[in-house]
Amino acid sequence: MEDQKLQDYFKFDEDDLQANRNGNFSEKQKKELSSDESSTVVRRRRAGVIFLALGIFLWLILAGFFIFKGTGYLVQNTVLLICPGPGGLVLLLASIFILRSTSSVKENYQLKKVEGPINIIKAEHNRTGGSSHATSEHYFVYELHIGEVTFDVQPDLPNIMMQGDVYAAYYTEPNDAFSGRVWSAELVSKAK
Repeated sequence: MEDQKLQDYFKFDEDDLQANRNGNFSEKQKKELSSDESSTVVRRRRAGVIFLALGIFLWLILAGFFIFKGTGYLVQNTVLLICPGPGGLVLLLASIFILRSTSSVKENYQLKKVEGPINIIKAEHNRTGGSSHATSEHYFVYELHIGEVTFDVQPDLPNIMMQGDVYAAYYTEPNDAFSGRVWSAELVSKAK
């Protein structure tokens, strides 16, 4: 019963756990990672296209000033010369870099294992506002500590995992495409 609650909480099954024990992702987990990787490629391509469009737009503005106002007008208004010219070039180069990098996106996910007694805490964090009046907002996050590794969890986890019990957790760390997560976990021994 406890195993099923743990599986439901972290969204894994026995096949996932067995693959993770062997240091691998299950086929279902690989599909999930592939889906996240695809969404990263789409986001990067959108950014590249936006930068490309903005760069072309700035260069068209510059060309329009050359054609309709003449070079004397641009020399008098150096801001108009500097912003569209180099600014457009920077955006065009950034778009080329982003679009080229999407063709080689292949995130390197490394499945890791941590084992040890667990400690679930309610941690208080502060967030400082960005306005001229330095405001600070307090908020609480539940954290699962296993060894030296910390995971943000939902407040209902203490109903499933007991403080001090020894668990093994199989996880990935955050990267560009994925926020990191626990892929599976298992009870190793009860607290004494």
